[in-house]
Order: sequence, then structure tokens, then C-alpha cells
Amino acid sequence: MPQVQQTPSLKCTECAAGLLAPDGPKSAREVWEELRQQGQSARDWALQHGFEPTLVYSVLSGNRKCLRGKSHEVAKALGLK
Repeated sequence: MPQVQQTPSLKCTECAAGLLAPDGPKSAREVWEELRQQGQSARDWALQHGFEPTLVYSVLSGNRKCLRGKSHEVAKALGLK
């Protein structure tokens, strides 16, 4: 099977640097708090980074396991993984 090169979903590396934790994965509560401190909604963050807002809400609410696919990409981008 041919290898498909994946491009990163993050469009804004400055935002990613601000959200990713150097100490390891964050909790959803910590991500919500950081978004609030930045004055940004989860919807705004999702659109800015090229994700569906409903998927971001599902990841942050714990309705997705985030083991693979887009939900895993969202969790990594938010610093949850």
C-alpha cells in the first residue's frame, strides 16, 4: 500500500505553541481554561485550525476516545495527547 504523506492540520503554529504543554498531556478542563483566558471559543479555535467545531466539542467533552483519525488529530493539537 503506498504511503500517503499527511500534512499537519494546524494552520497557526503560534496558537499551537501556546496550547501544547511541555510537561505532557493536559486535561480538557485545562484546555477550556486556556481558551477562556485567550478569549477564544472552541468553535473559533476549531475553524482557525481547520477542524469541524462539533468534533472539537466532542473531543473536549469526552464523547470521543481519540484513538485515531481526526479526533486523535484534534486531541493532539489541543495538547490532550
